[in-house]
Amino acid sequence: MLIIIPGLSNSTKNPGFYGETKHAAGAISTASFPKSLLLVGNKTSGGSITADGTPQQVFGVAEADQIGGARSELATMAYGLDGRGGALSVPGINVYLGCIAEASSSAAAATATVTFAGVASSTGTNQYWICGYQVSYTISSGTTAANAASGLAAAINSVLTLPVTAAAGGSGGAVVTITAANLGPRGNWFTLFQDTNNGPGTTTSTIAGGTSMPGGGVRFTGGAGADSPANLITAISSTQFDLIAIACGDATVDAAHLALWKTWLNTAAGATVGILEHLFTASTDSLANASTLTKTTLNEFRAFLLRLGNGETPASVIASTAAAEALQILQSDPGAGTQFAGLALKGVAPQRVSADRSGGAVIETALGEGVTELVTAPDGTVRITRLITTHCLSGSYPDYRTLDAAETFVPDYCRESARQLWLTSFQPNSPRVAPSTPVELKQPPSGVTTPQAWADALTSLARQFELGEGLAYPILTNVDGNLPTAQWNDAGKYIVSAWPTEVAYGNYICGLSVRQV
Repeated sequence: MLIIIPGLSNSTKNPGFYGETKHAAGAISTASFPKSLLLVGNKTSGGSITADGTPQQVFGVAEADQIGGARSELATMAYGLDGRGGALSVPGINVYLGCIAEASSSAAAATATVTFAGVASSTGTNQYWICGYQVSYTISSGTTAANAASGLAAAINSVLTLPVTAAAGGSGGAVVTITAANLGPRGNWFTLFQDTNNGPGTTTSTIAGGTSMPGGGVRFTGGAGADSPANLITAISSTQFDLIAIACGDATVDAAHLALWKTWLNTAAGATVGILEHLFTASTDSLANASTLTKTTLNEFRAFLLRLGNGETPASVIASTAAAEALQILQSDPGAGTQFAGLALKGVAPQRVSADRSGGAVIETALGEGVTELVTAPDGTVRITRLITTHCLSGSYPDYRTLDAAETFVPDYCRESARQLWLTSFQPNSPRVAPSTPVELKQPPSGVTTPQAWADALTSLARQFELGEGLAYPILTNVDGNLPTAQWNDAGKYIVSAWPTEVAYGNYICGLSVRQV
């Protein structure tokens, strides 16, 4: 390339040193770009964000409350990024909230109840768990059932990060009704448990709701009115988000959501749009219902569905927490895979009953059906087994060619890196283009590039990725067997190219036979 320094010409005669400083002259590294995470859910009436409008960036819990409304689905998804409250601890990641409007008709909030009876003959403390969060409530000797109810309602309402509100009333004022902060059927997956073993004498506490859960709990009930992300998807159609975490969980109600998101992911990734995004969602449903979503509705290279069977933390919070953890790892290693295996999700409540904790056979089944199974470890943390895409079928046949997270993230990283190479270095230095010519013939002059030159530039980039240059670890392997190629499109007078990418393998499994001789 001919080097030209403005102001210095062949006619300059005055002796001296003539220099220039060109800022941002090098190619931009894709790894240096800040990552962005979009959390998608409902707001409450107290939230300032416009439903189905432009997402807003959030930096802390106070802003999450202001934007989404305290206790809202959106705000609690943000709380989950730092394990139940506090500042949003996601260094290097820009977090945005995107609001889906609640259903406008036939919508209702899910509820569960606690009913007290009797006058306390001694002082005691009951424990309640709402959506996995513990609320301790001490009842003094002589407290009536009505006063016990009002006291518990106040204790619940004092926990500002819970996605519910509580009110005492009902028969004799002794019933505490706990109501989801948002309308809709996702609230039916909220959970309520209690432990009255150390409670006050002669005072009983009875919980009620919808479906009974192992361990004596209940889910909420009565939530109705399905919403739709269609308008929000339109609102974000020109904006790049690296990961999108959505509120989901129900195999029937939320299937429509996932179908819309799947269509958008593929539309956005098209050549004429070029927005490369991936989706995180979660479920606390049965494996059978979760795999229905992955095999029938989603089955998508760009999507992940995490399952914690009978989990108490809302699926929306599981999804947001996992997405934030994953994005922090992907900042330094776009080929991350094994780093996700065993990754603890802070703030996610462990499964209460050991029978819900998946063993090897269930995990193997889940991973074969596009479900990222979560497990409760012996230390009480909830951990990822192996982060896999939901794509598991080609037609009706098993297809695991894009199984691991790295196998979907790395090709996108290569595509974005090639785009940056073209825009910031290759095209500015070669403003003209021509067909390739055999090496023995006269080559194009400076400033004119060819398909072969572009293929060589891609090959050089691929070799850097194979060596891990500028990255935490190598992300490609067998580059010599997968060399980029480029051709001349004579009709359009431009270069078209192909870059086969064989993703570096994750070190997941080791076999050992110990043989006493």
